[in-house]
Amino acid sequence: VNNRLDHKPKSPDDIVKEAELLVGKEMPYNLITNNCEHLITNLRYGKPESRQVRTNCDSHNGSEQPEQCV
Repeated sequence: VNNRLDHKPKSPDDIVKEAELLVGKEMPYNLITNNCEHLITNLRYGKPESRQVRTNCDSHNGSEQPEQCV
């Protein structure tokens, strides 16, 4: 299994059990703070994280950074 983050992944059984609990539930969506990558990393590692968002926010170097990145 490719572990692209520095977090220990949960077991596949635990991931599936947690995912099954979410079936049918309405999930709030936010591109910066709660997107599909956040959902998957939360299921897999127990920590919602988006490398795409972090990379984009970091690329602003503090200037004209989107409000959500601050």
